[in-house]
This record gives sequence, C-alpha cells and structure tokens, in this order.
Amino acid sequence: MNTVPVATLILRVQQDANLEGATAFITPAEIVDRLNRARRELVDELRASGGAGYFRHRTTIPTVAGTSLYSLPVDFISISFVLAYLTPTQFIRCAPFTDDMRPMFATILGTGWVFGQPVYYQLDDSGAGQTQIEFMPVPTGQFSAVVGYQYAPADFVQGGAGDPFDDINGWSEYMVARAASGCARKAKFFDLSAALMGEAGTALERIKRMAPLRDIGTAEVVRDVTRTAPAGYWEEYDS
Repeated sequence: MNTVPVATLILRVQQDANLEGATAFITPAEIVDRLNRARRELVDELRASGGAGYFRHRTTIPTVAGTSLYSLPVDFISISFVLAYLTPTQFIRCAPFTDDMRPMFATILGTGWVFGQPVYYQLDDSGAGQTQIEFMPVPTGQFSAVVGYQYAPADFVQGGAGDPFDDINGWSEYMVARAASGCARKAKFFDLSAALMGEAGTALERIKRMAPLRDIGTAEVVRDVTRTAPAGYWEEYDS
C-alpha cells in the first residue's frame, strides 16, 4: 500500500494550479470537494476498465425464514456476485430475476434453498437512500448469502474519513490534475486549466491500461460453471 494523506493532495493541487498563497480565494475545503468529485470519476473509470479487486467488498447476509428483503451496505454501488450458502461449505451461485418471473415463485415445487434448485435475487430501492436485495424463492430458514459488490469509498475529509488515500502507483495524479484544472479555471487561468486537463487525461489512460493487470498471472480458460465438480476439483479446459 502506498498511502498519501489528504493534506499532501491539497498541497499538490495548489502547486499545480499555481495557487499556493490563495487559500482565501480557493480554500482547502473547496479543494477537498474537487478532489472528492475527481475521486468518484476515478472509481467509475476503474470499475469500467476491468480492474478486478479495486473498490470491491463482500458482505454476509444471514437469512430469516419467510423474509425475502435485506439491506445492503450504504457504500454499495453494483453487484459482483451473490452466493447462497446452503451449508457452511456448500453454496450455489444466485442469478438475477426479472419482475415477469415472479409468478413462477408462487407455484415453484419444493421448498427452495436446497441443492438442485436455483436461488435468484433482485436489487431494490428502500426509498431511504439504501439499496436492498430480494431473494426468491423466499428463504425457508437460516442460511447465509454472501454478496460481492463494488463500493463507493468514503469522501476525503481533512484528518477524517477517506484520509489517507491508497495511491497505488501514483494514481492520485489524476485526481490532483483534475482538481487543479477546476481551480485554475475558477482563477481564470484558462490555458493552465486546459493543460492540466490534458495531464489528467494522460494519467487516466495510464490507469486504465494498468488496472486490468492487477492479477496478471491469471490465465483465461473456458470452464463449465453450471454443474458441480465431478471429483472434488474442476478439470481444466483450454481457451
């Protein structure tokens, strides 16, 4: 981990925008806000570029018999996977369902949440700013669902949450250049603002090229994931 404190990011923005002595005109709080906006862009760019493992968490949901809706963490952005653990060591991968599939759960044979039967999920909005996940068929007992998801990191706050930032390999340069460009534009340094946007674009291209290589040793293979392992392990298939 290569951490950099928020105070250092603020100083770099001031230096790049040539505004070190203008703290009354552009306050550190405004710079932090610009850094947060740039950070949100960086998170989405990493998600879109296939950077496996960046901004990814997992959470375990204990199910209750007869309850289908459960709240997801407040930092949730998108689903990576959902696993229904029928025993502590045996699970099935859940698939999403659509609203036109709902009638089939009213007549589904068997009890659900048993081997040989699929478990489905759908995302829902709680109406209170939190995402929920709905399971179908309705859980019939106390199981565990493990949800892998991409998350929104906490905003930068001087000396508080989000401080320091994991700089990976100098990836904060994108946020610094992006924030500095906005500061320079506010100061009417339009040529400097444009130059800094160019630097931000260059930094972003480097990040997008390198992000997918985090697990560079993983080979691409074709694998049958619709059935269980025949002998306690998965046989390999050439791609």
